[in-house]
Amino acid sequence: MKTEFKEQILVRIQNLLSKKGESQNKLADKLGISSANLSNIVSPKRKWDKISDDFWRKLASHNLIRVDYSESEWQVFETRGLKTIHDICEDAQENHRFLAGYGKTGAGKTEALRIYASEGDNVGYVLCDVLMTQKGFLNSTLESFGIGLNGTKEDKVNRIADNLRKLEKPLWILDDLGKVRNDIYPIIQLVFDRVPNLGIGVFGVEKMKEHLDKMKSRDKMAFPELHRRIEYWQNIPNLDWEEIKFVCEQYGIADKQELHFVKSNVTCFGTLKNLIINALRVAKGEKITLEVLQSLNLSN
Repeated sequence: MKTEFKEQILVRIQNLLSKKGESQNKLADKLGISSANLSNIVSPKRKWDKISDDFWRKLASHNLIRVDYSESEWQVFETRGLKTIHDICEDAQENHRFLAGYGKTGAGKTEALRIYASEGDNVGYVLCDVLMTQKGFLNSTLESFGIGLNGTKEDKVNRIADNLRKLEKPLWILDDLGKVRNDIYPIIQLVFDRVPNLGIGVFGVEKMKEHLDKMKSRDKMAFPELHRRIEYWQNIPNLDWEEIKFVCEQYGIADKQELHFVKSNVTCFGTLKNLIINALRVAKGEKITLEVLQSLNLSN
């Protein structure tokens, strides 16, 4: 595992510790790790040999840390999709709006949202999943804003609202929202209604919009009210060929046959990123050639 990746995590932790009143023990508790492991990470002697790669990866995925642990030289490019997502988040945050973005799977939504969350102030990012309960959803939200997890569900909702009202232009990003159970949606409305200065950005694939539209049309409890609060829906564009070609050229993939191979195998941002990351690993610092690309075991 690259040292650069561990350095990124260390910087995030140091930033969290620099917040007023945040102790190592308190932060360790929020991260769900032992104070001893946290001490090893932040120690000037860097006692990182005591920490496994799996532990680093788990820590990187925590809402408070959010470091992409892909060990590659992947760069971030301002595609139309990334700019669209940035604009939605910025509009929601600056103007306290409830906005939604949706697009095809593999459009790069999660990467763009994590970038916005890591670079912005007072931004909480929650990656939703199919196993999420109301408790898990609330805990992920509390973690994303650095709020303690104790108390009942009602206590947690109250604490989220109380803390967010004190922040300047807070933004709550809910990624892959279409995967959650129906009983989570009323919580979103509840928090939004209690925090006048809150912006919310919800993101998912097309089925998220279809599901919310269907629940509204069936007059399912809380869904018409929630649907009404979403001020606009923005479709997130996938990569077009010119963007794919530009990204490839940044990695030296410019030969006509190489580009033809890419065009035949890349269907979205996700498959392009996987192709380039795997090609970099196979090439081991050398130029990515057609032979390298053809050696990859691709799955579209």
